[in-house]
Formats: sequence, structure tokens, C-alpha cells
Amino acid sequence: MNLRLPLLLLTCLIVLCSYSSYAQKAKYVGLTGTLETSTRAFKPGFGFHYEQRFTRRSALETGLFFRNYSQGGAITFSDGSNSIFSSINVAERYLSIPALYKFHTKIVNISAGPSFEFYLGWKQTNRDPIIKLDEYYIDPAFHIGLIAKISKDIRVNKQLIVEPEIRWNPILTSERGYWGLGIAAKYKL
Repeated sequence: MNLRLPLLLLTCLIVLCSYSSYAQKAKYVGLTGTLETSTRAFKPGFGFHYEQRFTRRSALETGLFFRNYSQGGAITFSDGSNSIFSSINVAERYLSIPALYKFHTKIVNISAGPSFEFYLGWKQTNRDPIIKLDEYYIDPAFHIGLIAKISKDIRVNKQLIVEPEIRWNPILTSERGYWGLGIAAKYKL
């Protein structure tokens, strides 16, 4: 897939984030930890979070998030006299960049928007594999998805907010989706 469109969208996102508007209220930076699943097991993830509030209720939210996707398969082969069955498990590593509109209420916050996912690499996760993979690749290495979150701001002090969340992130250009929980610690700049 041509990377011109994703790079153009990311450039636009960076320009929007750096734009100083007269009505802006606050900027927040922080760390986010997640537990997400797309199959049967929850996998930990983490990321860096940025939020730019424009009004008391509206904000732009983005960041860089690292996640794993587990892929499994099986191979049967013959060594001449016996058939040998082996399973192969791979952890695919991705960088996800969301671009979300966030609406704040007194009860909950609602965030929604596109997400851009870049394939970073892989690692075979079998403990003692019969077959060791030398190569593994993803084509295309870029995916687009949608992300929606419901969260709640819990103010610790004037500068620090803890924000637990429920998240859903279907990847539109592949046959997978993530859902899970997260918690962010945000510091007001």
C-alpha cells in the first residue's frame, strides 16, 4: 500500500495538535496502559497520550500505542517415515496512532475517530518449537481502523488526572478488531 496518504493524514494531525487556538483550555500528556484482546487472550499494551482541549467539552486526543496481536497456525510435514505435526505461534507487533474527537461530560467521556496501525515486526512465541521460523511478514504493513472509547476523568490534584477506559478498535483493512480496558495517567501542561 502506498504510504503517502497515511503520512499526509499524520502530518495534518500534527498540525492540528500544534495549532494554538484562542479558546483552548488545556493540554495534557501522559502514559496509557491497556489490556486488549482480538482473540482469546488479553495482551498488555502501552502508549504515550496527548490531549488538546479546545472548549470545556471538546478535545482532540492522539498518541503512540504499542500492541501485540497473536497469530497461530499448524503445519504437518513428513520426515520420510513419520508425519510430524507442529504448531506455530507468532506475536505481531504494531504501532497504533489514533486521531480522536473527545467529548467530555460530567458522567463519562466519549472518544471516537480513525486509527492508523503500522506493523513493526514479529517474534515466534513457541517455547520449544519443532519448526523455527526464519521469515515472517505482513502485507500490507499498514492498516486503518476505527476506535471508540468511553472513559471517566478522576482528578487526583490540579495537574494530574487518572482516566480508566473501555475501548473498541475494529481494524477495517484486516479481519480483526480489538476490545479491552485501559488506564491513562494525564498531566496538565
